[in-house]
Formats: sequence, structure tokens, C-alpha cells
Amino acid sequence: MRRDGERIDVLLSSSRVEIDGEPNLVLVMTSVSKEKSLQHQLEHSARVASLGRVAASIAHDRSEFGRSRVMSAIEPGQAAEPCVRSL
Repeated sequence: MRRDGERIDVLLSSSRVEIDGEPNLVLVMTSVSKEKSLQHQLEHSARVASLGRVAASIAHDRSEFGRSRVMSAIEPGQAAEPCVRSL
């Protein structure tokens, strides 16, 4: 916990060392809050990219479906006439 009361994520490492023949314990705390935040951002970006791929796939499938409906309306051997419609 920080002095201002904010909780932070830390990585705690410890080592036993001998100084002047006496055993001591060395503790090192490293903040990993920024790394954790970056990991969440990366995961969010991956989810958004995945959603974009799904949307593109759906748009492609809809386009192909519309094209196949138009092509099935044309009889074999019949020339396709250009057609313009206003929306």
C-alpha cells in the first residue's frame, strides 16, 4: 500500500544472506501495477481486434449471400442486364 493509501500490485522477492557471520533476510518489493495495466490494455485490444474480424466475416458472408441471390435469379445462358436502383 502506498503512503496515500492507494493499493498497488507488487512482486515480492526474498533472499537469505550472511553478513558478518549473521543470517539476514533481504526483501525486495517491485511494483507491477504498470505492467498489469498494460496487460489489461493488450487483452482489451485483442478482444476488439477479434470482434473486428468477426464483423468483417459477417459482412463478407452477407455480401456473398446477396451476390448468390442475384446470380440465382439469372437463368443459365441469359445475359445479365445492368440494373440501377435508387434507395
